[in-house]
Amino acid sequence: MDLVERRAAGIQSSVISRRFNPLACGGTELPPQLLILAKLLFVCLVIGLHFLYLGESYLAFLPFLEHASDVLPQNSWRLLFLVSGTLLCFNVLPRVAAFVCGGLILYGLLLSRLVYSNNIFFCGCLFVLIGLSNRKSGGVLIRTQLVILYFGAALDKLLSPAWQDGTFLDFWQGESALYGFLSAQLAPFVVAKVLSWATIMIEFGLALGFALPRKGAYVAWVGAFYHLMTAVMGGGLYAMFVVAAIASYVALLDFPPRVHIAPGNPASWRARMASFLCRFDADERMRIAVRVPDSGTAAEGLTIGIGGKEYTGITALQLLLLLSPVFYVVMAFVMGSYFVPVWLKIATLSLLVALFFPFGSHASLGGLQRK
Repeated sequence: MDLVERRAAGIQSSVISRRFNPLACGGTELPPQLLILAKLLFVCLVIGLHFLYLGESYLAFLPFLEHASDVLPQNSWRLLFLVSGTLLCFNVLPRVAAFVCGGLILYGLLLSRLVYSNNIFFCGCLFVLIGLSNRKSGGVLIRTQLVILYFGAALDKLLSPAWQDGTFLDFWQGESALYGFLSAQLAPFVVAKVLSWATIMIEFGLALGFALPRKGAYVAWVGAFYHLMTAVMGGGLYAMFVVAAIASYVALLDFPPRVHIAPGNPASWRARMASFLCRFDADERMRIAVRVPDSGTAAEGLTIGIGGKEYTGITALQLLLLLSPVFYVVMAFVMGSYFVPVWLKIATLSLLVALFFPFGSHASLGGLQRK
């Protein structure tokens, strides 16, 4: 084998190894943001042990499913789910794998009224919609799902007398120390009514905001802050719902084919962090340079160059994290793990909400969101 053939073989081997790398999210039939979302959901469902409760028929929603476990035993359901999710993580037929994962979740929920959960149903819907998406459609189906989710939740609360007069929220927050303190300062049900109507208005606002994506960065941040407040008030993440809802915002991003990073001083923490994150950039999307190509001058601080535009300061840091697969892996294991205490998850979510406040213009997330 001559030198040219050896180089060609080496390049082909490198491409194949990147293709099946779990940290790689490009070069498939799915856009990177949807593949990241699918992998996040699968990892969280597995390490959160949520999938263990599905797949056994007992008090099924449909009569003919009462004996479905005899045809597909629970352990077989679990094996199919794990195999499909593993193929998804290794970028093997990702659309088919995502659709199968979603179908298995919805099938598992139909088998038993006892284990049915709206948040797991939402995860199943996300998987199915990812499987129905492609690079051309992008995150349109996920955005539509978010509009339906928030509009339906707001309308349901608006039509509920228990939400209108604050009865439900007062009962729900009855043991919350924070709610008890606030309620003690005012007349009965005043705080409950204010919070109830604020919740309804916020959810209607989120539905409208996701339907009109011109201010996508701000809407996503408001949504994350809203879910953080519900987690703080409720003392938990409501199984998978808060994690799945915020993770679904990833589908609203556009991942550029090339990102140029100018970390400034090579000895700074910015340079070390950028170098560390680039080591795990399996798609080879990020490139570290002394200067951003379009600037013509050396960068003093962290600067990110995308498509002829430059981003500095906190926006550049946001972009550096959002474009790094390692960031999503860490977040999945912290926010999704069954063994991580709730207080640590809420504290991590608080830091994320503070870090990703959309400073500056509408394009403060680096122009990644679709216009």
